Order: sequence, then structure tokens, then C-alpha cells
Amino acid sequence: MKSDEMYFPQQTEEKGNDGIELIYSYLIHWKWFLAITVLAFLGAYIYIRITKPVYQATAAIAIFDTEDDDRESNDFFSGSIRNLSLTGNRLEDEKVVLTSRYILLRVVESMNMYDDFDGDSLRALAHCRSNLSVASASKNGSVLNITFTDTEPERGREILETLIKEYNLEALSHRRRMAQAMISFLDERLLMISNSLGYTEQSVQSYKTQEQLIDLRTNMSMDLNAKQNYEDKLMDVEIQLHMSNYIYEFLNNQSKQYQLLPINSGVLRTEVSEMIGNYNQQVLERERMLKTMEERNPVVVKQTETINAIRRNLLSSVEGLREGLEMSRNEIMGKSEYFNLRVKNMPKHEQQVQSMNRHQQLESSLYMILLEQRERARIELAISTDRVRIIEEPMYSVAPIAPRSTVIYGGSLLMGWIAVAGVIFLRNMLRKKIVTLNEIEEVGLPIVAKLPFIKRGDRSEKRQLQVLDEAFRRMRSNVRAQLPVDAKTILITSAGSNEGKTFCSIRLAKSLSLLDCRVLLVGLDLRNPQIGKFFGEEDKIGIADYLSGKVSDPEELIHPVKDSFNLFVVTAGTHNEQSAELLERNHLNALFECFRLHFDYIVIDSAPIGLVVDTFSLLRVTDYTLFVSRIGHTDRHMTEILSEMKNNGWETEKMAMIVNCVNHTEGYYYHHHRYYYYYYRRYSHYE
Repeated sequence: MKSDEMYFPQQTEEKGNDGIELIYSYLIHWKWFLAITVLAFLGAYIYIRITKPVYQATAAIAIFDTEDDDRESNDFFSGSIRNLSLTGNRLEDEKVVLTSRYILLRVVESMNMYDDFDGDSLRALAHCRSNLSVASASKNGSVLNITFTDTEPERGREILETLIKEYNLEALSHRRRMAQAMISFLDERLLMISNSLGYTEQSVQSYKTQEQLIDLRTNMSMDLNAKQNYEDKLMDVEIQLHMSNYIYEFLNNQSKQYQLLPINSGVLRTEVSEMIGNYNQQVLERERMLKTMEERNPVVVKQTETINAIRRNLLSSVEGLREGLEMSRNEIMGKSEYFNLRVKNMPKHEQQVQSMNRHQQLESSLYMILLEQRERARIELAISTDRVRIIEEPMYSVAPIAPRSTVIYGGSLLMGWIAVAGVIFLRNMLRKKIVTLNEIEEVGLPIVAKLPFIKRGDRSEKRQLQVLDEAFRRMRSNVRAQLPVDAKTILITSAGSNEGKTFCSIRLAKSLSLLDCRVLLVGLDLRNPQIGKFFGEEDKIGIADYLSGKVSDPEELIHPVKDSFNLFVVTAGTHNEQSAELLERNHLNALFECFRLHFDYIVIDSAPIGLVVDTFSLLRVTDYTLFVSRIGHTDRHMTEILSEMKNNGWETEKMAMIVNCVNHTEGYYYHHHRYYYYYYRRYSHYE
């Protein structure tokens, strides 16, 4: 039966545990966050005090589309001429013009801004461009919102006023230049087209007089009708000739002797169609006979001879029809060619006259369009309306827009916290030691004890020692509950040194001895023996002497512990460089069989399994294994060591964990990196 205080890692933990542990992993460093908060607020305060306040001037303008009136015209050519004479009316283009270098230089010159920037025009221009912003008020509207930020609010307002004024003047000047250029271009084109139009009219009149042309369209229409009539006849003859050839080839094909001919074949002669119908009827009659008679039957043979006779007559008729159709085709083709030549020769004069008339009409239309455009250009030259209507007059904000105290304080604090959190995160990512109980629980072994961390010199030191004693009592109960039936040998090991392995071995052995059980504590860390040093018996003979053959009686190895009636100890003995080889000898099995006969529990303090291979030799004499992991000291690659233990024969059902140096007061399972071994020496009587 397992103890109620046993800790068994869950396969699926609550999602909130990871979140809580993550929060506590940062809250443990609250002093860092407090320090960075003070520094962030101090830096933000200094920045706000030394930074000049920035004010924002705003204005809103509506840009007129100067082509709205022209778009009422439906003349496509007129509209395209108009587009050539005007600036672009798209709002995005106007935003670029407003922020262009040319316009801003005119603003700088108009306001004499050189004095504010030590006579440097480039600095003044850069100041205007970097602080000016133009945005559309709506997606499809014509209103622009203009903003300018400056440390001098009145100067910002004056810059916006000057910008709007200079933009208006530049738009008006540009429109007038385009109109004047258009007028000059149109005057030249009108003079050229006027001369060409007079020459064309004179040429048409001279040509008609010379050729005596009146009206050729009537004759041309008659010839075209005749030509079309013969072409239709030629098409009919071609179709009949094609079908006659098809029927002729079908009748000559031996593989299709007794197949049906198409009745509606397009052949016009009635006698041929009747012969085809009679032929098909006889073929069908023969097929009906073959369903009930053999092909050699006299009736079938007679029917076949009748079909062959009809077929010969039909071939003769079709051949005559083909000859007649070919003669008709040749005759119709000759007449068609005759009328085709007549049609080709007749329209020459008419085509020439039509070409001259079209050229005359084109020049007349172009002349009228250019006259209209010249009048519009002259009207534009006389118009001096503004391109811009001011929706909101330029004005500046009373309160500064920068620096914003709330944003600066909040941003400084946020960046400071992010920096601290980043440092903590990197420390956690780069650390090589286990610092949380959750990392140990992920190993998958049950935890029989969580030994608390005791801070030296603390006022509550005595109370903490009592908590430590209670933890060992729980460990004793959990270990006894976990031990298999008839199991006596408990091996305690760890991944490395200074994990508290020897400390846990001594305390567990003493705790078990208080249950009126005979307990033997065996020091099998032959490379670094500590059990003998602790009890002051390091000079006495031990297991190394027995395994090396110096001692043959196991009774000589066992020494009673003072003030502990049921506790006995076996030290490591004389130091031997071949400790791994000694532990592989069969004497060890016999020795432990002797121990089992005289003791209820045998606690083995072995060497660290992550450093040497000695502990692997003790598997054959071990019933249960306790793996000690110390918070803040055990390497994170402990799982690899446990995997190696499993591969060497250790059964996970006979293994458990002891977590040492757990500090519940600092964080969620966080710790100090100090561990005081002297507490057992000083308070070993607590139980």
C-alpha cells in the first residue's frame, strides 16, 4: 500500500501549472523589476524635462478639378486635347506637389526662414519636409488635411498659410503657361489645315471634270448581282458533282456491295433518286431473306443477281450525270470570271472619288475641332480663379503634442521590463542546472521526499529543522510503502557530487532504525568515502578490505553506531584504485547475502552514477534505488543518466526520486544555491 504523501508525476498536468510557474520564475526577480522601474521613470522624467515641447498646426483645403466643365463635351478628341493642357487632377499627385522641394523652397524664400537656421537654406528645407504631412480626408473626396509640427507654434501656422498661397500661385501660373502654349500650337495647326482643305476641294473638282464622272453605282450593282447569281449556281453544281462522285465510288467499292445508299444525297435528277430507292429496297429484301435462308439458296441467289443488275444500271446513270455536271461547272465558271473582271474594273474611278471626299471631310472636322479648342484656351488664359478652397484656416494647438508624458513613462517602463524579462529568459535558456521541481517531475519517477532548504542563521532555523525532520519521516513512510515484498537493500545515488546523497543515506538509515528495525548503513562510495569520516571510523577496515581478500569474516566489517541501538555501519575501508573491479567480484553477492540474514534494512551510500561506473556494479545486490537530485545543483541532463541506468538493467518500478534543497519561500519551487551539510551533524538527534 502506497503512502498518502507520495508524489507521483501526472502524465497530463493542468495547463495552469506551467503558467503559474512561469509567472513565479519572473516574480522571483522582483528586485530587478523594481530597480528597472525606478531607472525607467527617472530617465523618462529627465527626457521630458530637457526636450522642447512640439506643437501642431493644421489646415484643411479642397482642391478643385479644373476639367469638370470640359467633361460635358461628348467629343472624344476634344477631351484628349484638353487633358494635354492641364496638370493632373488626381489627389495623390497633388499631395506630392504640396510636399515637393520646389514649393517648399518658395515657402522658405517667402518667409525668409534662413535667419532661423543660420542662413542655411538646406536646413530650413529639411525642417519643412520632415515636419510636413499631407493626408486625404476621405478615400474618394478632394479634401486634404495638412499638418505641420514645430517647436514654435506661430511659425508653424505661418508656414501652412504660405504653403497654401504658393501652391495656388504655382497652379495658376502653370495653367496659364499651358493655355498659352496650347493657343500657339492651335494657331499653327489651323493655318496648315486651312491650306490643305482648299487644295483637296480643288483636286476633287478637277478630277471629276477630267474623267467625266457622273454615277457608276447603278451599273456596278447590276454586275455584282449577276456575279453573285453565277457563283450561287456554281456552288449548287459543285455540291451535286461531289455527291455524284461519292455515290459512284460507293458503288465501285466491292466491300460495300450490299450496303444501303443514302437516298437524300443532293442529286437533283429524279430518275437517279428513284433508282437509288429501288436499289435500297432490294438490298433490304435480301437482308430479310438471309435471316431465314442461306446465301446459296436459289431465292437469295436470284435476289442477289437482281441487285447486281440494278447496281450496273445505277453506275451507268451516275457516270452520265457526272459528265453533265462537269460540263455545266466549266460553263458557269467562265461566265463568273467574266462578271468578276467587270466588277473589278468599274469601281476604280468611284474609289478615287470617295477617297478624296473622305480626306476632305476629315480635314473639315479637324478644322472645326481646333477652332473650338482655341476659343477654350483663350477663355482659360483670361480666368484667374484659385485652384484651392480653404476649408479650415491654419491654426495651431494650444497644448503641445510632444513629448507625451504618459507614452514616454509607459514606454520606458515597458522597455525596461522587457529588457529584464529578456535577461531572465536568456539566463533560464542558458542555465545547465535544474532549478524547479517541475523539471524533476518530468523525469517520470515518483518522488518520495522533498527536503526543504534551510537558511543558515535565520531566526526560524529551529522551526525549519523540524520541517526537515518531518520530511525525512515522510520519506521513510514512502520508501517502505514502495519497497517490494521481502526487499531490504536500498541504494542511494545521485548524478554528481554534493547532491546530498550521503546526507540522505545517513538520515534515512537513522530514521528506519527508530522503528525498532535493525538497519545497516553501507558506504560503497569507494573513491570518495564519507560514511567513515562522518562517524569517525575512517581508519577501520571496510568493504574494500573484504573484497580485496584482506578480511574474510563479514562480522569484522560491521560497527555499531553510538547512541543508536539498532543502527550499524560498514565503511568503505582502505582506499583502492581498482574500486570498479572490486565491486564486480562475486564476494560482494555473498557479503550482502550475509547482511540480509542479520538486518531488516540495508542502506547503501554509493558513488555518483553520473561520474563513475561503480554504482552500475551494485545492481545485482540492490532491491530499490533512490536517486537524489538537488535543486540548483543537479545537471539538466539528468534524464540521460537515468536512461543509461534503465539500459543497464535498472527497473523504473524499483526507482524513486529524492528532491533536495527545495525552497518554498522564494518563488514557486525556487531555491538558494547554498546548502548546509552541517545540519545533520548539529541536529542529528532531531527525529
